[in-house]
Amino acid sequence: MQFFKHKNYICVDNKPVFLIHNIKDIPDFD
Repeated sequence: MQFFKHKNYICVDNKPVFLIHNIKDIPDFD
């Protein structure tokens, strides 16, 4: 699985997932 961290969002499998505050607030991806 590709996982890229950007300024205000991350890309998981090339799909943007917007962050709320920081990476800790993101649930674990399967």
